[in-house]
Amino acid sequence: MKNSILIAYLSCPYSHSNPQIRLMRVQLVNAMAYHLIKRKIYVYSPLTHNAPLIALGGEGGWDIWGEFDLAMIARCHKFIILKLPGWESSKGVAAETEAARKLKLPIEEMEFPEVCLNLIKDKDIIELHYKMLKAAA
Repeated sequence: MKNSILIAYLSCPYSHSNPQIRLMRVQLVNAMAYHLIKRKIYVYSPLTHNAPLIALGGEGGWDIWGEFDLAMIARCHKFIILKLPGWESSKGVAAETEAARKLKLPIEEMEFPEVCLNLIKDKDIIELHYKMLKAAA
């Protein structure tokens, strides 16, 4: 039996010199993935998959995960960019977007919805998110 569920690839920035910003990005994309899946928009989030592996002592970033991420993009029907601060300058987001274009996948940009902050338990992460939004404005 063939699986008929369509899956979108959920891209967002990760790499940053500040580990708190990396943690914030993981928590925000996890909340967004949950938010979308609850609405039956099924997504594959590379950060949701890769971050726990990186936490085991592995390395992060596009140079390490790029090949795997590109393989996953090829398996998806749509490409979504989560527009967290830093997305426009992200090497990974740019490479993933280019791959999606080459595959002629529909590309959608999404803002992080305020309602998803209710899923974040760490108040420092929420404060950092607002601080970065203010700096980006």
